[in-house]
Amino acid sequence: QVLLYPNPTAGILNVPLHWRGENVEASNLAGQVLLSETAQESLDLSNLPTGVYLVRCGAHYARIFKE
Repeated sequence: QVLLYPNPTAGILNVPLHWRGENVEASNLAGQVLLSETAQESLDLSNLPTGVYLVRCGAHYARIFKE
């Protein structure tokens, strides 16, 4: 299990150490990729509307609730 926190979030997620330097994608539940970047210490979802997103890094997924 992958822990991205805080969840729910207002926009900024802390990224686990083993994801840093890897490509991370955030998609909506329709499968549209809305964000794709190299993970650093945090992931900024503040520009995305309120909703539920799937954040993926390789074979790992996390469901994130954006307030």
